[in-house]
Amino acid sequence: MIKRNCENCKFNSYGETWIKCCDYFPFIPNFLVGYGLTKNYSFWRWLLAQQDILKQPLGLVASAKLRKDLKSPPHIDKINKCYCYNSSSGKCQIWEYRPKYCESYFCNITDVESSQLLGSGDLKVDKEMEHAQFVLLDKGLINQEIQLCLGDYNSGLQSETVNQMFSSLANAPEEFYLDCHLRRRS
Repeated sequence: MIKRNCENCKFNSYGETWIKCCDYFPFIPNFLVGYGLTKNYSFWRWLLAQQDILKQPLGLVASAKLRKDLKSPPHIDKINKCYCYNSSSGKCQIWEYRPKYCESYFCNITDVESSQLLGSGDLKVDKEMEHAQFVLLDKGLINQEIQLCLGDYNSGLQSETVNQMFSSLANAPEEFYLDCHLRRRS
């Protein structure tokens, strides 16, 4: 079996850009953002500065605008790609420590119709979401506060209530996510 990566993505030959992992921005759980900061600080710092990526307590989420942009068909003058995709090298910049949904995406599966693969990473994503919630519990949040965070995650918005609860996230996102990574490890 061929180990897939961006260089030998089986879907490059099909021309169906809508089914490639680099055609959307995944949920990146809080602890994984912190881990990424320990591996490639400058890239993750740049990623945290992007306006279309919401810095939420549970992790990084594509804004409603970015979700819409990535779902729209690519145009000749604009290629819709994940922010983690490096168009110069043609590779994912977080391949070694990508989120579970990306990890279980189509490139790991051979000889299967794309229509059979929709949702193949849902269970793994659920586990990552659970871990992100446990990290917040470890940080001292109560279930009601975590439910507010889940509401923001599901809506693709940043509510003022959650922003006020997490002023440390707004003021020092690197420190917040690094702490999440440390809590995940312990």
